[in-house]
Amino acid sequence: MKKMIVIAVSIVLLTGCLSHSSPRSLVTPPSAQAEAPPMSGTLTGSLPRDDMESANLTRVQQCRQELDVIRAYNQADYEKYLAEYQLIGMKNTQFMQVKDSIGPDIVRLVAPRYEYMSRELCFRIRNQLSRLLIQAASS
Repeated sequence: MKKMIVIAVSIVLLTGCLSHSSPRSLVTPPSAQAEAPPMSGTLTGSLPRDDMESANLTRVQQCRQELDVIRAYNQADYEKYLAEYQLIGMKNTQFMQVKDSIGPDIVRLVAPRYEYMSRELCFRIRNQLSRLLIQAASS
C-alpha cells in the first residue's frame, strides 16, 4: 500500500513539473526570438558551400605559409612536416578523384576523416612554429 501511495505522489509531482508552454530564452528578448531565421540545411551550419570551400582553401594556404616559415627556423622539422603535408595532399587528391563515383552516404562518412587529417597536421605545424618562434625569442 505504501508503494502505491509513493508511486501516486511521484506521478502527481512529476506531472506538475511539466510545462505545456513553449520554452523561452532568458537571454534573448522575445522580439529577437520571433525574428530568428531558420537553420540552414548544410552540415556546416550557415556557411554556403562556396564560402566553406573558400574557407578551406584559405586555411590550407595559411598552413602552407606557416610550414614555409618553419624552414627558416628548423630544416629537419620542415622536411618532416613537408613529407606529411604532401602525403595528406596525395590522399586528399586521390579521394577527390573517386568522390563522384561513390555514394553520398560513403562520402559523408569518409570526408570528415580526410578533413581531420588536414586540420590536425595544420594544428601541429602551427604548434611547432609557435614553439620555434618562442624558442628563438628566448635565446
